[in-house]
Amino acid sequence: MGTLTTPAVPATAPRTILADPNETPKDFGVEPGGILVWSNRSHKFKMFEIEFLDGVSPASPGDLLAGTSSVVVHVPATTIGTFRYQINYFPATGTPETVGTFSVRSCHGC
Repeated sequence: MGTLTTPAVPATAPRTILADPNETPKDFGVEPGGILVWSNRSHKFKMFEIEFLDGVSPASPGDLLAGTSSVVVHVPATTIGTFRYQINYFPATGTPETVGTFSVRSCHGC
């Protein structure tokens, strides 16, 4: 008789969020001390920016909240709460678009 084991994935392993206007989840969770990665797959919008609202953010100092293919946020181990954000998309030409109001939760067990 064999033993079934489940591969261990750290709770603080990077969590990927699609930064696509039609696929971004309204709410997403991350463990304190974890890493959030917004991934841009849009062909229309070459650059995007994560803008946290209400003057609070789970980002660490030095995290860049704008990019072309991804934006990475390192959530400090002491950061717990719900953080609202929107995504600003910048096409190669034309007018930028703002999408959402989304939220990310930093909590134990997320």
